Amino acid sequence: MQIWGDIIILQRHVAKDSVDYKKLCREMLKAWVFVYKIESERIEGNYDNDFDRFTRKALQPEVIAVGQAALHINTR
Repeated sequence: MQIWGDIIILQRHVAKDSVDYKKLCREMLKAWVFVYKIESERIEGNYDNDFDRFTRKALQPEVIAVGQAALHINTR
């Protein structure tokens, strides 16, 4: 996590020895654990998780059509 933390602190000017940096690294580690848990379930063929359910719903044709219509309206 340190490499990702280093990239972010370069952009945000956060000191490496600060509490904010430690919190950042911890939160990123928690996020990676979440991602790897989902990926390991997918390897086993289990796509029944909140992320995949949301993605399936977002990719339904009627949802895509609403999004495309909204984009079309905003580009006029």
